[in-house]
Amino acid sequence: PIVIPESVKSIGAYAFYSCTSVPSLTLNKTIKSYTDQFKDCSGLTKVYYTGSIEDWCGISFSSTTSNPLYYAKNLYIDNTLATDITIPSTVKSIGAYQFYNASCLTKVTLPSTLATINSYAFCGCSNMAAINLGSTAVTKVYSSAFYGCSKLKEIEFPNSVTSVESSVLYNCTSLRKVTFGDNVTSIGSSALYNCTSLRKVTFGKNLTSVGSNALRYCSALDTVVWNVKTFSITSYSNTPFNASNVSVYSQIKSFTFGPDVETIPNYLCYNMSKINTPIVIPESVKSIGAYAFYSCTSVPSL
Repeated sequence: PIVIPESVKSIGAYAFYSCTSVPSLTLNKTIKSYTDQFKDCSGLTKVYYTGSIEDWCGISFSSTTSNPLYYAKNLYIDNTLATDITIPSTVKSIGAYQFYNASCLTKVTLPSTLATINSYAFCGCSNMAAINLGSTAVTKVYSSAFYGCSKLKEIEFPNSVTSVESSVLYNCTSLRKVTFGDNVTSIGSSALYNCTSLRKVTFGKNLTSVGSNALRYCSALDTVVWNVKTFSITSYSNTPFNASNVSVYSQIKSFTFGPDVETIPNYLCYNMSKINTPIVIPESVKSIGAYAFYSCTSVPSL
């Protein structure tokens, strides 16, 4: 094992590069940034940290491999494996790569005051089954924040969120339900890519754009709640459900419009031939675009 004493204030770049047989590492709470000091320490299985979870959230990691959890996967706080953790209210931002590959995590409780989740913050937390994002004040979720969280079953983006960047939930293969809050204006490319268990998606009222491949390989998706006030679609081939290489339109069985919808755009439900529940146009709707329900051959009533 390598133990970094409390007296150490900094470690030079690549100081322990390719020390492939080191089994564990103890980091002190003094050092606040890492830039590949432990790159290619592929034998690591444990990282012990002498500070608290709050202290850990104050560390800056410059890349995936700058965080030794990339290899070790197991974080110990006060000599206890971090599984069910609570981020304290003093933490306003989860940094990039903060818990990268921390497969030891099973549940994360975020504070209501949290404002930002940066890129790759929880990427690779493959055993994390629950996170309370919906009860936070987060305004932006950066790219790949939950990439590969393969046991996560449900997530809600609160109304405080305005932007969900690319690949945020990429390869979250156990995810069944996603709710985008009313103030999410954009959903990035590949945001829900390969979420093969996803059954239901709810879109909020201020959505204006959905990136390419956002729903690609969401092979179980059959229920959509659409509460988008206004939305523009220029052709049947670039709807959120039929954009290039997505084509989940053919499996959707239920499509519900929320009370804030004012415009149903062109081609929205184009070729959704498996919708087998009634379609109800709410009183708020002022116009329905061309071919909006083209070839919805199984709709029983309208």
